[in-house]
Amino acid sequence: MSTEASSADRTGDPPTPPAAIPAAVWGIAAVITFGAFMSGLDTSLVNVGLNTIGHDLHAPLTSTQWITSAYLLALAGALPASGWLSRRVGSGRLWLWSLGGFTIASGLCALAPSIDMLIAARVLQGIAGGLLVSTGITVLATVAGPDRMGRILAITGVPTVLPPPWDPPSVPYSSRTCPGPGCS
Repeated sequence: MSTEASSADRTGDPPTPPAAIPAAVWGIAAVITFGAFMSGLDTSLVNVGLNTIGHDLHAPLTSTQWITSAYLLALAGALPASGWLSRRVGSGRLWLWSLGGFTIASGLCALAPSIDMLIAARVLQGIAGGLLVSTGITVLATVAGPDRMGRILAITGVPTVLPPPWDPPSVPYSSRTCPGPGCS
């Protein structure tokens, strides 16, 4: 039992409630959580369409599996670099660059004409996604401050871990059952 709690019990005074979290901090938390959610969603969402992607790009399953593997390897590789890059350019700036990079890489994935280009775009997307998540936590901790950091990270952590279970329901039914181009 902490010293504050035991002294409050002895004096009969109720413990001091935690300070309210300002609306501006909640707004920043929502935006950062959305970025982390999108990065998490991309970790497994592509798995649903690997057969269709392979068919459309005339690639075997052994090649299309690299779409997911390349993303995850790049994401994991970007995590250690995020601290160093945050100190170099600032965590807020790095988060914005990561969001922009993630968005551009997502567009490149959509436009990829071959399996090799798609895998390369997924590597870029994974790097940006890894920086997006880790730098977002740093930004949240800085904005929330030490007194509110635990509550903010606990609440924003829930949507960050939800994407993998949500993947299959989030994909339209037709894209899961369509055997190839021209399906509707």
